[in-house]
Amino acid sequence: MSAASPQGRLRAATLQAHRERIGRVAQHLREQLDEPIDSAAVTKLAGLSLRQLERIFDRTVGESPVAYVRRLRLERAAARLRTSGATILTIAIEAGFESHEAFTRAFRKRFGETPTAYRSLAKASFQPRARMQLWRHIANGLRRHIEL
Repeated sequence: MSAASPQGRLRAATLQAHRERIGRVAQHLREQLDEPIDSAAVTKLAGLSLRQLERIFDRTVGESPVAYVRRLRLERAAARLRTSGATILTIAIEAGFESHEAFTRAFRKRFGETPTAYRSLAKASFQPRARMQLWRHIANGLRRHIEL
C-alpha cells in the first residue's frame, strides 16, 4: 500500500488526527496536573472511548495517560526536592500521593533513589567532584528507563 493510494492517504490522515487529539489530551493533562484525572472530560476532549484513548495515547506517547500524569508529577516533585526546603511529605502530597511511603516507592522506581538520597545528590551537585557522581546517577536512571 503506497502513501499515494486512497488507503495510504486515509491512514496518514487518521494518524495525523490521532496525533492532534493526543496532543490536546496531553496539554489538558499537563494543565490539570494538580487535579485528579477526569476520564469523562478527557474522552470528550479526544472524541474517543476511554479504551481507544488509552490505546492510542500509549501508542503515540509511549505510556498510558495515568502513567504520563504520574511521571510528570514525579518529575515536578524531583525538581521541588532540588530547589525547595519543603518536607518530603509535603512534596509527596502536592504530587498527589496519599503517603510518604507510596511516594518513596514510586520515586525510587522512577529515579532509582529515595527522595532523601536524591535531594542529597542534588545539593552536592554544586560541588565539582559531586557533579560527576550526579551525572552518573542521571545516566544510570535514563539507561534504566530506556531499557524498560
